[in-house]
Amino acid sequence: MTPKPAGRLSDGWHPVARSTDLDRPCPAILSGQQLVVFRITGGEVCVLPDRCLHRGGSLRRGAVVGDAIECPYHGWRWRGTDGRCVASPGVSTRTTGTLAAKPAVDRYGLIWTSLGETPAEVPDLPGLGQGRSYATYEPVDIHCEARPVVTTTRTDRGRLIQFYSPVRQGVWRVFSVTVTEQVG
Repeated sequence: MTPKPAGRLSDGWHPVARSTDLDRPCPAILSGQQLVVFRITGGEVCVLPDRCLHRGGSLRRGAVVGDAIECPYHGWRWRGTDGRCVASPGVSTRTTGTLAAKPAVDRYGLIWTSLGETPAEVPDLPGLGQGRSYATYEPVDIHCEARPVVTTTRTDRGRLIQFYSPVRQGVWRVFSVTVTEQVG
């Protein structure tokens, strides 16, 4: 099967969080959309909109319970893999709705997602596979109108790669990763 190229920016995969930050739900913004990134029991990463459908509570302030994230306000739980409401205290589950779950993958020390309905293939970057270790750095926002590209630089600690994700018009979040060979 030939991978489908990303035609629109929303169909591409973008880093939205560092793997090391998922000890609790993590807020993210991608192309103006508020998201919550979290790891469910079993280790799978999930990305959902950061708003509970019940009263608009911020899910990033909630807790992960099994395979779901719980809204901190009224305890509604949303399954991370498909966005379905799995608990709605005091309300029939038939009337609760579903959040639009986004595809997610943990790769190169970063959590990647896509806003597209039919996203391109998950990025597979040559030279970053088996036998490598990754050190990620706190993301920073830059302001520029032109779309930045992925940059790579050799350093004394390994290869520094910077990925750029659109936050909103004219603002990009830079995720930096140092890749080194594992010794041993």
